[in-house]
Amino acid sequence: MVDLALLQSISYMAGAFGVCVAAIYYVINIRAQNRNREAQLFMNITNQSFNNPNWNKAYLTVMRAKWSSAKEFIELNGYPNETEFNNAYGTIVGFFEGLGVFVKEGLVDIRLVALLMTGYTKEFFEKIAPYLEEVRVIYGIPRMLSETEYLYHRLMKYLEEHPEIKT
Repeated sequence: MVDLALLQSISYMAGAFGVCVAAIYYVINIRAQNRNREAQLFMNITNQSFNNPNWNKAYLTVMRAKWSSAKEFIELNGYPNETEFNNAYGTIVGFFEGLGVFVKEGLVDIRLVALLMTGYTKEFFEKIAPYLEEVRVIYGIPRMLSETEYLYHRLMKYLEEHPEIKT
């Protein structure tokens, strides 16, 4: 005859096993949902940037513009007046600032940026970097482009740690 205590112990163990399986399934499911959300967010980001003809036009406007000092950059920008360059620059800065925040907050993996946007990120930041500190002082905005700067430095560190990407 089977002991009642043994049957009761087996039923408790089966219940505990079921709870463990459910918890593992839940964790796997949550991870998959998070990856899907990250992929969707990144697809939205790419559709608002280099997959978008308006963004590309703005990017080319900024990258083709010539300036050799903070003063020349400010004159070209024309802020607070609206100019073609000002509008293009605002579009590009808004994009890179937002992407920098997403990377900083862990919503977008820097690896995705490295694989798809290294050229754009590097080229843009390196064009404005020599004048950035002076422009910050002139405008009185010490955090101007701070998220873009973060994105650039984080990207360069990642590329240094992952030379196999060869960008």
